[in-house]
Amino acid sequence: MSRDEPGIAMNTDAHLSSEPDADFSLRGELRPSISFPPLPHTVESVSELLSEMGVEPNTMQLAQIVDSDPMVAASVLRRINSAYYGVRRRIASVQKAVMLLGFLEVANLVLTAGMVQLEETFGADEPSKLFNRIMRRCIGTAQYARELAGHLHSSSEGPAFSAGLLHAVGRLIMLHNDAETYERLWDQAGAPPARDAENEAFGIDHARLGAVAADEWKLPGLLIKAIRYYPTPEKLEEQEQRLVARVVGTAAAAIDRMRLADGVEAEREYEATPELAALAEEMEADPEQLVAFIEKKRPRVRSYVDTMMQH
Repeated sequence: MSRDEPGIAMNTDAHLSSEPDADFSLRGELRPSISFPPLPHTVESVSELLSEMGVEPNTMQLAQIVDSDPMVAASVLRRINSAYYGVRRRIASVQKAVMLLGFLEVANLVLTAGMVQLEETFGADEPSKLFNRIMRRCIGTAQYARELAGHLHSSSEGPAFSAGLLHAVGRLIMLHNDAETYERLWDQAGAPPARDAENEAFGIDHARLGAVAADEWKLPGLLIKAIRYYPTPEKLEEQEQRLVARVVGTAAAAIDRMRLADGVEAEREYEATPELAALAEEMEADPEQLVAFIEKKRPRVRSYVDTMMQH
């Protein structure tokens, strides 16, 4: 993806705006000047593949997606051969990787490598630094969301990872459009800006902005809903959509609570958040056990984030 490739102007008349839920409507909410970069085709293709995954994963199609993008292919294989996975012999093909690591693990690697490619759209040093902070949060949220979905015996591990990875894409779009303003919001908060602050500065918050972008990118409806409603999953009526949104919201809150994406996670202990309490209630799970599970997975999630952010 070239840095000179133009962004895509957002279409406020996209089919998302005809959503019957009035709160989901974006008509009139989006400033015409806001645009976003093209989504790497690997992210779009693998997201669709995961949403359609049945009993037999389409390994051949996954390999074709990876092979169609040499940069992503090299990035995926480099990470697979890293110390994180501890493979004894060097893996030189996606097919071999799937055999050893499993379809879902490799698909998630492809998604992550594709998202990290978006950094090419940020030329200056400072935006790139904030891009890395946001991207670390996305990757950590994705991995925690997948872990939580598996722990709760949900069949939505794939969509949970995808939604977690993309949940803050609206933040990246704000950074892409007006780095100075978004950096100022971030610095003032000393953390990810509140959605009210984003609304005041951009006329829309990152969850809504991410949802309309996902709609324009033709991503699966489940991901669009999860991105839009991860801060307010109680607004979703369909159970799987609500569960994925709750898992992503819980994972994102855990990352922020422990400052896991900021490299100072040892200074913050994890405590139950409102998001975790609501997830536990819906799934009839023990909140204390979920807290213990998140703590147990902390080193693995931190290591995963570090590995995925290696260049």
